[in-house]
Amino acid sequence: MTSARTLKYIRAATIFGTSLHLLVDADVPNARLQKDLQQQVTISEIEPSLEDVFVRLTETRGREVEAERAGVRR
Repeated sequence: MTSARTLKYIRAATIFGTSLHLLVDADVPNARLQKDLQQQVTISEIEPSLEDVFVRLTETRGREVEAERAGVRR
């Protein structure tokens, strides 16, 4: 998961059971993702689950709250 998070086009990486859910820019082809991860991986496009959406919104809101507390405006 650490290597996935270092790729600029990956917006979020979450462990989901035995899978890794990645939020990837839409213009990135699966072949590039597989090459960049440098692993034998199976890539499947999925619709985000309610949990995926919740985690993403929670992370985003958490960063906003931290920025507000630090006196930084977005």
